[in-house]
Amino acid sequence: MSWLHYLGAKLFKPSRLKPNTIVVGIDTPSYRLASYLQQAHLANVVAFIDDEPWSNRTDILGVTVRYPSDLSALIERWQVTTVIEFDGNDLIPDNVREELKRLSFEYVVLDPAITSDHWAQQIQDSL
Repeated sequence: MSWLHYLGAKLFKPSRLKPNTIVVGIDTPSYRLASYLQQAHLANVVAFIDDEPWSNRTDILGVTVRYPSDLSALIERWQVTTVIEFDGNDLIPDNVREELKRLSFEYVVLDPAITSDHWAQQIQDSL
């Protein structure tokens, strides 16, 4: 391989598009997960979901916190491929869950007790 091909391969690697992802919750496991996804370049976190009025429209890790009622609009607007929630969060009301059934995306429920490495494996399997 010539030095020009080598240099071109190093400088202009084909970029892999990261899937747009929404994290449900703003608690410690949700924060750790989003931070891990961003640092590992596994996903583009486009929103956090929380139902508390005082957290709406605030930023966490450079990402805006939105209400559960905004979820379907966010999925459509950002072409979200994955929504991740921790087991037991229960932040998404039943009427919103019904609305989400018409959309195409992967819904991943994680156990908050397992490690980040296991989360990453579960998420990579779903992406």
